[in-house]
Amino acid sequence: MALFESYERRIDKINGVLAQYGISSVEECREICQAKGFDPYEIVKGIQPICFENACWAYTVGAAIALKKGVKSAAEAAEAIGIGLTMRYGGSTGGTDIIALMVNKYWPVNLSRVFLYSDFVIVILVLFLPDKTFADMIYGFVEITSFILMIDMVVGGQKSYQLMVFSEKNSQIADYICKELDRGVTVIQGMGWYTKKNRDILLIMLDQKQFLPLSRTIKEMDPKAFISVAPTHSVYGEGFSEIKAGPKLNIRKNTSNELPQE
Repeated sequence: MALFESYERRIDKINGVLAQYGISSVEECREICQAKGFDPYEIVKGIQPICFENACWAYTVGAAIALKKGVKSAAEAAEAIGIGLTMRYGGSTGGTDIIALMVNKYWPVNLSRVFLYSDFVIVILVLFLPDKTFADMIYGFVEITSFILMIDMVVGGQKSYQLMVFSEKNSQIADYICKELDRGVTVIQGMGWYTKKNRDILLIMLDQKQFLPLSRTIKEMDPKAFISVAPTHSVYGEGFSEIKAGPKLNIRKNTSNELPQE
């Protein structure tokens, strides 16, 4: 059942973000809010009866994430989560986030880092305005810090993991990863120094949401399996993010050895 506009196209990405906060569906978001004594869906409908379903569920999802994060300030939660979710799907609010999104599109630079640099300059310039004091600048730095932390949690929360699996059931585990998770597996030849026996090691790259089902499956197949897990900041390539190497600049080269005519 489609709950809102473009449901089929967007629901997988939305569920991926919700899974990072232990939420299984947008319906559960509403249940979380109702358990706290309010219903964002009905509030939005009451304010604007002709609004799109997108608006009702967007506020519901944002409120549920704020509750899961334990945010105490409504202003910070509304600003950081709202902007974070907007950028998470390629949108912009028309401020310095335009610069951040442009840089992040071509170079592997964190959005929060671009925000930090650009907003840092803006806050410093506050001192040149009339009636502004050093305390105003410090307040700006505090706001920037909290904002960047929330942006990292919401936008940068989509992490990946690099796994190395040592198991006697490597074939079954590799088949499960390829067929059920639609991920590739690299087999590395290794040797246990204590046993002096050769054995295969599985190297896998996974999204955060795929880590838990794989862990459960490995435990079911081989309870004695050994797994090494390393979080990765970024993964580029097929099935993950596009490789970012900066825009290609076409620079014309003067191949002639002749001096320009005057």
